[in-house]
Amino acid sequence: MILLPSESARARGASVAAMTDILSPHALRVFERLDLSRDLAATCPGDELVALMHRRGLPVHEPVLEFERRFGGVTWGKDLFGTCAALRSGVDLRTLAGLVGGDLEDYLGEVFVPISFRSYYPRANYWMNAAGVIYMVHEADSFPVADSAACFWEREALRADAPGALELRLRWCDVPAFTDADFERFERRTADTAEDDDDEAPPEPYDQDPQAVFDVSFAAAIDLPLFPAATDRWRRVWFDGERLLYPHHPWQPADRLARAPNMDEIVRMAVAARAVRASVLAAFRGPLGQPPAPGETIVAELLASDERGDIAGDLLFIGQPGSYRAHLRSYDQPRNIQDLWQQRELAWQAGGGQVA
Repeated sequence: MILLPSESARARGASVAAMTDILSPHALRVFERLDLSRDLAATCPGDELVALMHRRGLPVHEPVLEFERRFGGVTWGKDLFGTCAALRSGVDLRTLAGLVGGDLEDYLGEVFVPISFRSYYPRANYWMNAAGVIYMVHEADSFPVADSAACFWEREALRADAPGALELRLRWCDVPAFTDADFERFERRTADTAEDDDDEAPPEPYDQDPQAVFDVSFAAAIDLPLFPAATDRWRRVWFDGERLLYPHHPWQPADRLARAPNMDEIVRMAVAARAVRASVLAAFRGPLGQPPAPGETIVAELLASDERGDIAGDLLFIGQPGSYRAHLRSYDQPRNIQDLWQQRELAWQAGGGQVA
């Protein structure tokens, strides 16, 4: 008797097979491990998609057609990917983009085509332009996610949970460093920046992010190489197969995800983060242990954030190589970061600086 693969197994195989010539071995392993699925009934042939796009008044972009050929019907997280699924839904483009008045072209200055769909609001998170650049859109808020589909999927694979890995979420500039030079370069808030209309401001490439200098220094300190497959003008990603530095999470542009396979490496990252930026704010994902005993070595000490983003205490890394542990030394009352900024501005003004 010959056993035929199930439809779901064939769909999973098709989804990964469509990626083999454009994705790294690491990304392919992640998607195979997570059983990336593809509903072939949720996609359509190119001629049918072209007809759908013409009916909606959309231009036909080759990168959109290529995305559909490779990824139409792929379910990832809460999103069903593909322009076919979005347009077949019958939901108008304005509603798909979650806009209140106006069109997406008014906000982004060019035509974008939906490449994902949800059955609930927001209906279409991801959109693509004629050059194949992928944007994430939520009401009038939008930002570029990747310059290509390959780069997008590489990052999705890296952001997926790694079994057994430990993580630090680093926020370089949340807490003022209380030095005038630092305030001038990274922290100064003027009337011009306070009144910027984010809806009309063009997206900024990664190199224009004032925090990029910290990412580069941190990666150099721990000998972490740049990962070209997941790097473009919008963000750089460092990865060596186990350790990761990933700037900019969707909707959390200040976050830096640092991941390591064991405590020795996560401690090395904590030491480097403190050396790069003494006021770095960190959240640790991993087991917490006992406080340091008298005479025990505290190898690294970082400010620890709570769920609201305030300073909850000090994150301590204690011990020796091979036997490190982490401990959160909580404050009686969390320290409000906004209060620290007000103190910073008062100190700046008292020193002769001006902050509007």
